[in-house]
Amino acid sequence: MFRERLRGMACHAGLVVIAVDPAYTSIWGGRYWQRPLQQQAKTTVTRHHGAAVAIGRRGRAIGSGVGQV
Repeated sequence: MFRERLRGMACHAGLVVIAVDPAYTSIWGGRYWQRPLQQQAKTTVTRHHGAAVAIGRRGRAIGSGVGQV
């Protein structure tokens, strides 16, 4: 029910909703993004911060038409 409402509201607002597996993105964020983020930050960076970067970059790539014909 929630997903359908969210999708409908996003569609009316001209937005795209991207569903991701939170466990996968947390692992990916910890493996590839946590260390580079920590080098730039003054506070502790968790793998969840890295997951947020991974999700954002995935959404940006989808929105830019990369890999689309």
